[in-house]
Amino acid sequence: MMPEMGASFVITGEVLGQRPMSQQRHTIRLIEKESGLADLILRPLSAQHFAPTLPEREGIVDRDKLLNISGRGRKEQFALAEHLGVTDYPCPAGGCLLTDKVIAARLRDLFDHTSDYIHTDLVLLTIGRHYRLHPDLKIILGRNKEENERLITLIKDGQSIFKPDNFRGPTILSIGRLDTQRETTIGEIVVAHSQDNKSSYHIKKTTYPDGNSILFKAQRQPRETWDTQRLG
Repeated sequence: MMPEMGASFVITGEVLGQRPMSQQRHTIRLIEKESGLADLILRPLSAQHFAPTLPEREGIVDRDKLLNISGRGRKEQFALAEHLGVTDYPCPAGGCLLTDKVIAARLRDLFDHTSDYIHTDLVLLTIGRHYRLHPDLKIILGRNKEENERLITLIKDGQSIFKPDNFRGPTILSIGRLDTQRETTIGEIVVAHSQDNKSSYHIKKTTYPDGNSILFKAQRQPRETWDTQRLG
């Protein structure tokens, strides 16, 4: 993103020693090496614990104004926030999403199958249940009303939405190549996650951006049918 934004270096909120898995000195150095950003990652909260970076040496950033926070405590950050008048900040819990095994599996799958991914594809990694049905077809199933609606707002041109037409059930976003058999499978997955008992289940498929829709029938199959294709 740096060339697109015209940025010359990266700023992070990392604090030396705050997170035992990712913010120790040796892992911080590994991050710089693997990202190819050695000398270009500025950590203002802990800068005094590291050698000056390129933007500091060139005078773009005043090193004397950077801090020397370290360790797992948050008292200094809380005091700094109060001094700056910052009150709306999240609870200091959790951690980087990349340490979540489910998210990591989905991200690895994205890298393996999508060369032209964009920010929207990364946002989608945090939503719903993901299934890789074929090398060229992934689906995302909403787990609740909010996720169902969110999937629709994140759809890209050429992708499709599958929704129940005459019963209650999840929305599915399909990413990749579709044919009649694949559409039938997606319809079966929608039905499998419904608690409604119907003699006939109708699925509505809508393709974007033209909004063309078709209706088709799907049968109920056990949810476990697709367990091996689930990501994470």
